[in-house]
Formats: sequence, structure tokens, C-alpha cells
Amino acid sequence: MTLRPMPRTLLSVGFLFLLAAASAVVVHQISPLRNPTFQPDSANAGSLLPGWRGVAESTWLLGASMLAILLAVSLTLLFWQWSQVEMPFNTPADRRSDTTRSLRHSVRWLVIGMTLFGALWLLGGIRYSVLYPVEWWFRTPTLAVLLSLYFTGIFWLWHQWERASIRASRWQSILRRIAQLVVSLHWLITGVILFAGVQLVFVGYLLGQWLVD
Repeated sequence: MTLRPMPRTLLSVGFLFLLAAASAVVVHQISPLRNPTFQPDSANAGSLLPGWRGVAESTWLLGASMLAILLAVSLTLLFWQWSQVEMPFNTPADRRSDTTRSLRHSVRWLVIGMTLFGALWLLGGIRYSVLYPVEWWFRTPTLAVLLSLYFTGIFWLWHQWERASIRASRWQSILRRIAQLVVSLHWLITGVILFAGVQLVFVGYLLGQWLVD
């Protein structure tokens, strides 16, 4: 069974990106750094404008986290729907008969892979760089290789899932259940990684604008 990305999912992703952009503009406008006399230190984060002065740091962090959750869930749902449009293991004849469809399918998975790569790169380079310092020239190719192996394994399991028929043997039935579990876990992990990456970007922006410290 194949699914096409719902217009509602596309609209929700677009709306959340616009909301994030609008929020970034608002945060920039109310940032205390816009005041030339402001001197940041370890205890004076927060807007200096009336009406915004009383907003606690915890409120800013909660808002950033909630927006990150919504965006991560919407992106994960969109990516899942993309993955269901055209399975990657159609017959060779089907692939040759529709080059455009195969190209669209490859682009979709490339976008999914690059999005995960970006989120993991940020997490590895910023959040965990203090505990596990790794140079970018080593982190980047290593992460690319690991993601390639990861997606290869996911596609293989997906293939086992799709290939198992109604009259499959007991071993194939067990393998299909394992594949279903692992693929479901894949999308859960994808959502968690996207949330962590997006949250890191949002909180980093708040720190950069000195609304939290």
C-alpha cells in the first residue's frame, strides 16, 4: 500500500517553518543586544523592552522546545509518507519503465538522509563536542559512512518486509516481524534526532540573542 503526502502535512510543515522564521524575527527585535548600551554578563539575559522584560528564561526555553517538537513530528510524518509513496524495491522492469519515478524516489531519500546528517552533525559538533571532541574533517566522513551503512540495513530489512508473502515460511514471517519492528523504531529514532537537532538550533539562537544564558 502506498500513500501520498497529505496536503495537511505539507501545510503543517510549511506553517511551522514560517512560524519559526517569524519567531526568529521577533526574538531579534526584542533582543537586548540591539541596545548599544547593553553589556551582557552571566546574569542579565532577557529583553529590556516593556512587556517582554518579565518573560522568564524557562518560558523561552519551553517555547523553543514545543516548537521543536511540533516541527520534528511534522517532518517525521512527512518523511514517513514520502517513504510510502514508492517502495525502493520495485522490480527492475518497473524501475526501467519509469525513470522519473525512480529519480523522485532517490531525491526524497536523499533529502531524508541529508536532514538526518545535518541534525547529527550539529549534535556531534556542538552538544557533545565538550565530552567527545572530534575534528570536523574526521566527524563529517565518519558520520556519512555510518549513515550509509544504517540506511543500507534499513533498506535490506524493508526488502525482507515487502518480499514476505502471505504463504511465507515461518522464518520469513519472523524476519518480517523483526523488519516491521526495526523500521518502526527507525522512524521513532528519526523523530528524536530531528527534535534534538532543531531544539539545539532554536536554543542556540536564543543564547545568541541573549534572551537566555
